[in-house]
Amino acid sequence: MSTPTQYTFSHPEQGLSKEHVAFLERFYQTSDDPKGSRQYADVFVKDGELVMMGKRVEGQEEIYKLRTTMWNPVVSRAHNPIAVFPYTSSPSSSEIEIMLHGTVSYTLNDGRKCEDVEWAARGVLVDAAGETRWKRYQVYMDSAAMMPK
Repeated sequence: MSTPTQYTFSHPEQGLSKEHVAFLERFYQTSDDPKGSRQYADVFVKDGELVMMGKRVEGQEEIYKLRTTMWNPVVSRAHNPIAVFPYTSSPSSSEIEIMLHGTVSYTLNDGRKCEDVEWAARGVLVDAAGETRWKRYQVYMDSAAMMPK
């Protein structure tokens, strides 16, 4: 068993493979890297969909642009996924739908810190050429914590 990190989360024993767990841990680590926008976009299928902060984009290039823009007001970001809940309608399905929740802390360019902002997400994971990828990922978060006071 691997050593727990801030990206380690609880999940049921059934429904998520070791590959899914490792993918999600790497995904949130990449999400916290200000230089990781290209790598972030590349974990989506070519026509993948991302819905975040009131914006919906499709395709890896649009996902890359959105992620790059989202770093503009942020100096650092630290996700702490807490739990993942998988669902699949069929054991033979190549897709798995998941719900997740956790917290994220930010340091903004103006020096403010936003600590332990709660978020939830819904996504669809697929096997694409032997690799786990997002088909769809949508984040639900109150962005008021990032607004100037």
